[in-house]
Amino acid sequence: MEYAIVAPDVPGLDASGLHYRIPASLSGRALPGARVVVPLLSREVTGVILGLDRHCPVAVARELLRVLDDEPVYREGLLAVGRTVSRHYAAPLATVLRAMLPAEVRYRGHTVYALAGDRSPPEARELSPAASRILETLSDHQFMTQKELARDHPVKDLSRLVALGLIERKTFFPAPARAGRLLQVELAVPTDRAREAAQQDAGRAPRRSEWLRRLVAAGGRLPAAGMPKTVRDRLSQQGLVRTVDVEVKRRPAPGMHEPADVPTLTGEQELVLRSLGDHHRCSPGVTLLHGVTGSGKTEIYLRWVGQVLQHGRQAIVLVPEIGLTPQILGRFQQRFGDQVAVLHSGLSAGERYDEWRRIQGGEARVIVGARSAVFAPVEHLGAIIVDEEHEYSYKQEEAPRYHAREVAVMRGRAEKAPVILGSATPALETYTRALTGEYQLLTLSRRVDGGDLPPVTVVDLRSELKDGNRSMFSRQLAHALEATVHRGARAMLFLNRRGFHSFVLCRECGLVVRCPQCAVSLTAHRQGRALWCHYCDYRQRTPDVCPGCGSRQIKGLGAGTERVEQEVHQRLPGARVLRMDRDTTGRAGAHQKLLEEFRSTPAAVLVGTQMIAKGLDIPGVELVGVALADTALHFPDFRSAERTFQLISQVGGRSGRGGPGSVLVQTYHPQHYAIQAAAAHDYQGFYRQELAWRKQADFPPFTHLVHLVFSSSGEAEAERAARRAVDRGLHPKVRVLGPSPAPLYRLHGLYRWQVLLSGSDRGEVLEVAGTMQKVQPGPRVRVTLDADPISMM
Repeated sequence: MEYAIVAPDVPGLDASGLHYRIPASLSGRALPGARVVVPLLSREVTGVILGLDRHCPVAVARELLRVLDDEPVYREGLLAVGRTVSRHYAAPLATVLRAMLPAEVRYRGHTVYALAGDRSPPEARELSPAASRILETLSDHQFMTQKELARDHPVKDLSRLVALGLIERKTFFPAPARAGRLLQVELAVPTDRAREAAQQDAGRAPRRSEWLRRLVAAGGRLPAAGMPKTVRDRLSQQGLVRTVDVEVKRRPAPGMHEPADVPTLTGEQELVLRSLGDHHRCSPGVTLLHGVTGSGKTEIYLRWVGQVLQHGRQAIVLVPEIGLTPQILGRFQQRFGDQVAVLHSGLSAGERYDEWRRIQGGEARVIVGARSAVFAPVEHLGAIIVDEEHEYSYKQEEAPRYHAREVAVMRGRAEKAPVILGSATPALETYTRALTGEYQLLTLSRRVDGGDLPPVTVVDLRSELKDGNRSMFSRQLAHALEATVHRGARAMLFLNRRGFHSFVLCRECGLVVRCPQCAVSLTAHRQGRALWCHYCDYRQRTPDVCPGCGSRQIKGLGAGTERVEQEVHQRLPGARVLRMDRDTTGRAGAHQKLLEEFRSTPAAVLVGTQMIAKGLDIPGVELVGVALADTALHFPDFRSAERTFQLISQVGGRSGRGGPGSVLVQTYHPQHYAIQAAAAHDYQGFYRQELAWRKQADFPPFTHLVHLVFSSSGEAEAERAARRAVDRGLHPKVRVLGPSPAPLYRLHGLYRWQVLLSGSDRGEVLEVAGTMQKVQPGPRVRVTLDADPISMM
């Protein structure tokens, strides 16, 4: 007897899996990595086969019900990575396995109700009128969902009818997204015969003749929708064409193509490429490629992927934002053509499904994508590249809360594939691993065009204010911006805050208009004079009078990208001003359209949030202005200085590519070491100072952190659950900070209390976190666990 070890798709179950007996009818298809339907208590659920076993630890094993996949969707290497991710982030294995698949590939169970086949007549039963109406409704349908029945019938009667045996509750697993289909007309005769028929019909039936010629010119097949039905029917009657239903691949729009010429490598690039080959030929491992902005890291990626493909293997290239995808995608498509597939959230459901199937089938050999592409189902993995590895967007904020950079390292080790982490401003944890020898360290210290890094000028906004300048632009930045645009050059202005005003304040009573669901002020946007909550998306009109005291002295304060955009318009009426933030890039292709317009427009100004700081390579940007460098500096987060250094360095690096450039950084804290180091392009100086502070404060990379949040609609319940967890989770080697109210104390209508755990032994920290998480918090309390947190808001 053979048994399948299955991980049911139910969070919270034992990660080692449950044993199910494999019936003879499924023995050839029940393979590791395949999705199945299994009974669990009184219901049917999907699961994944983790392995097979000849022995069963229980006396009686229930039977496997169905195998959903013709071929396993989880390859052996991905199953191993799933287990590692589950342990590393203390996440349920089922949650990790679900995150590995795009939504379009997942099966979802739907509970349906149908009349029981052997039921006795309802007249013989004592039924309520409502229950009788349910039976009458079901008699007209093969089955109905609970949602459909609940529209007109009380749900409580369903359970009674199931108990009486009059109706059955079943679980239905509809197929996920399907392949795209297109009705086409194709030639049913050889090309020469079609040409001859077209010539014969030219006089008496010119429309049929023309369509035959079009079919021949198109290679023998055209979409049926374009051909008039009368023409199609007549040609079909003549035996010249036939209508066929064919599968079509829904391909995403191509990226921003770069020139096709392959550039000559610099001496530094050649040395790096040789070192990569020598190192990974002996022992595939992890390499940190630390290269200044504009040093040609992408060309190294391209050359390395080319070598991977020559050896018959596949490569995954991760980028932190879908806004970056069109640019880097274009360069890879230019080099590798249709071998490239793309995976990110900006694709349509059909595009994502078809791209995943191209990867699964081996048709695509280079996968470019955002965070989740680290789980792409490649069979012969030869390399993983993580571009801008320091970026926080690689960390998923929803369960299973993995970091794609760390998962890339796990997968590379599991499948013996080299991993390259690239950045001009590496994360402290990554750089420390490189200095200690855990990772190989390679450096590109010069730009490929031979130019110097742009000079950075720090402007003290305190002095501007003392001199009477209350504008958001210092005189130096205003003058530089005007001069740049008048020369016909491009400029970029960075402010990491959306909207027009940060908040709206009554100057009479001091009231700040806040979100009713979240403990945050509402951001003022110009569109529709609206106030938005950037956490729960609550919106309301900007009030004309104070909702507290009725005063008309209500005013917006603080600036966002919309305000910067307006200021530029006022100062430079003739300039083309573009804005790139989440509000302007919501539609598919919006990122690419904005960047292409900026690239092709002289004397243009691009205003944006952190989107414009991430790896954009646009020649002719002579000026980069940082409107306020302090937005990240005072966040209640131990990484705030590192974040500030990275943002200034990265956005400043967009300047001076292929020509002169300069950077102006406005700040109220000009002496802060993060700002001083960024202005001097001094990563090592920043690293030494930040590392010393981290060691003194006992933060990563010297410790491991786990962040627990207890949230509830009841304020007292959240606090009580957090305190109870701390009381029962004490450990002599694990430091416990809290419980305390979270910085975002109320979010989506829930009150939030937090506990932060730290310790030198990761296993001990996770053990304590697991103990706290399992303490019964109460029916209305939700507990979230985040290992290696990036945001602790």
